[in-house]
Amino acid sequence: MQDARRLIIRFSIIEFVYYGALAGGNYITNYLSGDLGFSSTVIGTVIAVGSLLAMASSLVFGSISDRLGSSRRVLVFCCGSAGVLYLMFPIFHLLGLRTLLPFCLLIPAVYLFRVPTMALLDSWCNTEIAPHGINYGLIRLWGSAGFSICSILISTFVVTIHTSLAFLWTFVAFVPLIIYVLRVKETVVPVRKTQKEKLQLGKLFKNYYFMSYTMLTLATNVHTAI
Repeated sequence: MQDARRLIIRFSIIEFVYYGALAGGNYITNYLSGDLGFSSTVIGTVIAVGSLLAMASSLVFGSISDRLGSSRRVLVFCCGSAGVLYLMFPIFHLLGLRTLLPFCLLIPAVYLFRVPTMALLDSWCNTEIAPHGINYGLIRLWGSAGFSICSILISTFVVTIHTSLAFLWTFVAFVPLIIYVLRVKETVVPVRKTQKEKLQLGKLFKNYYFMSYTMLTLATNVHTAI
């Protein structure tokens, strides 16, 4: 009983800080359009490319976590990488970089590492709480609370100074998150030895459901930015 309560507290804290940190990363469109003056089509295209890369990276990092038998280690790596990339936004602002090329490289890179962290956190959390019969919803609600509270704080105090500081918020919040995650003990998951299978990308792009999702992702992201 005490172990279950301890797990609920630990992962509730992680969810709260994690989603609170991501609240700052939601200002990419605002920053590119409002501060840099990029067109809606350009913004939507760059974000759509990032989303497509994120689809592939989620598969890759998920596979890596399975081979390592550790979602936590891959989660720390992705959060650390995403945090450093988010820090580049205020750095670019200080350097006066307002051209399109740096952001065409930066934003897809952010998506490449940030998007997989959600699935990795869910996987790790559910692996830890499942043996104790804990309802994941009791933990996940703190993520929603963290996102809501931090969104209000950022919109009220941070972006009123400058939009790029929202990304600094994400970087700063990721630091204690990573430190805390490293201090939480992880259940060792035995690595399963499976027969290697050739990855047939040709079949993937012939899959109706995959291509439908891909086109919907492109259309949604471009439309959202307009």
